[in-house]
Amino acid sequence: MNPSDTQDVPRVVEFIEVINRISGLSTEGCTPIELQELPYIAVVAEMFMSFMVAFISPDWNLPEQVASLSKFVHMAFVLFQQHVVNFMPSQLYGDMQMTVKNIIFCIAKQQELDRSQPFYLFWAGDDQLETLFGRVCMQGAHNPNFSYKNLIDRLAAAMDLDDVFAQQPELDSGFRRLKVSRTEHVDHLNPESWQGNALVSEVDLESAWMRGR
Repeated sequence: MNPSDTQDVPRVVEFIEVINRISGLSTEGCTPIELQELPYIAVVAEMFMSFMVAFISPDWNLPEQVASLSKFVHMAFVLFQQHVVNFMPSQLYGDMQMTVKNIIFCIAKQQELDRSQPFYLFWAGDDQLETLFGRVCMQGAHNPNFSYKNLIDRLAAAMDLDDVFAQQPELDSGFRRLKVSRTEHVDHLNPESWQGNALVSEVDLESAWMRGR
């Protein structure tokens, strides 16, 4: 982990992946206490992996993602019911459950609006807000600070830029920190980098949810 950067997502991803591999290692030479702790580590790692892989596996289809998120919320529910705040803080538990609920609701709403459209899980994140903030700061060049009036003017200009780039996407070079050209940018996926089928028409929410149980 990186104590100096609490938002170092790639480091957290690597950490969870390493913890998840512990259950597959040989137990030869382990002490009785370590052998007793291994099953608990394996369960917690599997739970967090089921949440994480749904967001960072670009070859997954939407039904697979929903099933994986369903697995996470069911495992988290059981563990929280048994251990309460000794398992995780109640605020974190609530936030993660709400995150999954919001994603399911968004997919259901998109199915009602237009089933031919895709839904990407990362759209439920803050990449769009980061992009807007980047355009606002970009306008200041070497002077990224701004007054309230400057902010209003820059936000209006940023929205105009978004309209232009929406019509002419080839003009948008994007932002270096929001590209998935390297593994450290795994937390900034985009529709172009997603290879799986994300069409909402392809997912039966009830069956995918039950599959995660």
